[in-house]
Amino acid sequence: MPKKSYDIALIDIKLPDISGTEVVREIAKISPSTEFIYMTAHAMLDTAIKAVKQEHVISYETKPLDMNHLLSIIKQITERKRAEDELKKYHGNLEELVRKRTDELMKINNIRNI
Repeated sequence: MPKKSYDIALIDIKLPDISGTEVVREIAKISPSTEFIYMTAHAMLDTAIKAVKQEHVISYETKPLDMNHLLSIIKQITERKRAEDELKKYHGNLEELVRKRTDELMKINNIRNI
């Protein structure tokens, strides 16, 4: 079964049988590029600071959620990831163009040296 990758996961920091921190760790093993937004009804500054210092966690939101703010964060993440993907493709294409051009120049130089 192919592994799935997710851009964003919304996780409550306090869950009945497992902590949000453990969930983040487990999902990150399967999908390392996933970024997490913690949600909580129990907002405490020290908990928020500790949460966002965790790898892969990008935001800490309190309930009730401000949906416009949450959608804005999700949109920013999605747009950034799309731009990163486009940049990777561009770099791949650029490397291929440099390789082709280098081969062409080497052939031209070999012909001239004959």
